[in-house]
Amino acid sequence: MPKIFDKDGFRFFFYSNEHRPIHVHVRHGDGEAVFDVEEGIELRESQNMKISELSKAQQLAEENRPFRHFLVIFHYVKAALEREEVHRCRRHCREQFV
Repeated sequence: MPKIFDKDGFRFFFYSNEHRPIHVHVRHGDGEAVFDVEEGIELRESQNMKISELSKAQQLAEENRPFRHFLVIFHYVKAALEREEVHRCRRHCREQFV
């Protein structure tokens, strides 16, 4: 689980096998939240986080907006690699069965 940044006890991270919509996970204490970040910074879900903690997490995400660009690039690169893997598999299958 690659870490994006830590600040004020909040850990912002993502999983390498992430899916769309582009989002970031945030942990603080025993709680966790997920914010969609593709269009803006919007809370999608949370568990065991107080409203004040969610507000602080959103504020930190807004203050550190450049991480959004990283996540968008990550998803585009991941999709490109997955497409290339499919093309390699197809080429391999053609070579084996033609």
